[in-house]
Amino acid sequence: MSEDRGFLRALREKPEDKALRLVYADWLEEHGDPRGEYLRLVCALDSLPPGGRDAEKLRERLHELQGVTDPQWAALVLAGRVPLRYHWRTFALLNEKPVLSKANMRKIERWEQRSGVKLPGSVREWYSLEGAEARLQVDTEYFFPITLRRALKDTLGNQTQPEPSLRSFPVGIWTSSIGGVSHVLFDGTEDYSGPRKLDSRVSY
Repeated sequence: MSEDRGFLRALREKPEDKALRLVYADWLEEHGDPRGEYLRLVCALDSLPPGGRDAEKLRERLHELQGVTDPQWAALVLAGRVPLRYHWRTFALLNEKPVLSKANMRKIERWEQRSGVKLPGSVREWYSLEGAEARLQVDTEYFFPITLRRALKDTLGNQTQPEPSLRSFPVGIWTSSIGGVSHVLFDGTEDYSGPRKLDSRVSY
């Protein structure tokens, strides 16, 4: 619809205009478009303390509505910002607003289409953000984060689909006595480094 395109054009010109987002959300809801509720909830979440009960309820509802939006639309109307389900505490502690990386999203989507496997939600969310790999850098000279491109390539290897043994995601390389590559397992159990379990989980 031309009016929808008009709102999107206006948001391109004024990406920080919160009032315009709410007007757009009203218009979407009036036309029975579930993206209106999504947009309204994101605006509400942005104004709440991240650790409160109300914010948690909004995050749950936004998770339920994930399928009604596409990443490009969300990136445009939210000025690149994204509501987080898994890593909001990290960004609250850093006092940062998460920003979507369109390039990373494209890499993830291509990998998922090729492999037929969905990355775990927490992994997908983290690597869809700007600076994902850089934030994995810990205060030691022995750990080196793996780029998203390399991690996706190593996870799939030369297979059309990952073997069960490959259903983990490499996040960084240890060059100290720990040795090996730290992985996030796709089944939700403990992360590990090489053939050995780590005493503490890798933060991602």
